Amino acid sequence: MKGRGILLSNSNGLQANGKSLTIGDTTNQEIHFLSVISKGELKMQPLIGAQAKKLIKARATVVRLKRDINEELIKDGFKAITIKINSPNIEVDATR
Repeated sequence: MKGRGILLSNSNGLQANGKSLTIGDTTNQEIHFLSVISKGELKMQPLIGAQAKKLIKARATVVRLKRDINEELIKDGFKAITIKINSPNIEVDATR
């Protein structure tokens, strides 16, 4: 993943600026997707995903949520990770 790319809208569609796609920093999008996707959801990388939505529905502990999200972000090269969970909201701040 990493860095710059095509930005997505809030509904996960492509973000357009007139007739052009919007290019920008995709770090926050990457953090979001790594946190919420389930393992097996990405065909090319089936072991990626912290499954936060499933864990929240299953009433997993805050410690488990933080651990799983932290592990996924570290695997993708993120450092200085801060995770705040106020169910159902999750705030993640990380840098590369």
